[in-house]
Amino acid sequence: ETPLSIKVLSMVSYLFLQVAGTIFASLSRNSDDDYPYDTVVLAFAMEAVKLVLSFIFLTTSRACGGVEEVTLSAKRFTSFALPGLCYFV
Repeated sequence: ETPLSIKVLSMVSYLFLQVAGTIFASLSRNSDDDYPYDTVVLAFAMEAVKLVLSFIFLTTSRACGGVEEVTLSAKRFTSFALPGLCYFV
């Protein structure tokens, strides 16, 4: 099983990136209350950073012997679908 420290670190990292992206976007507005860049680029950049972090955490987890077999069940689907729905809304 994946060590608790890796789980906590990944959760804190993703939470920080989500909040930091929003804060930095708000702070980067110019005097006309407009963005000096395409805001879609910021979203893609944040998701790319999350993807890289996910790969690092997965690699670290596998190195620690924490590989979990992925199975599909209603309980497991719900545990991912509900947060995903909240994120979407």
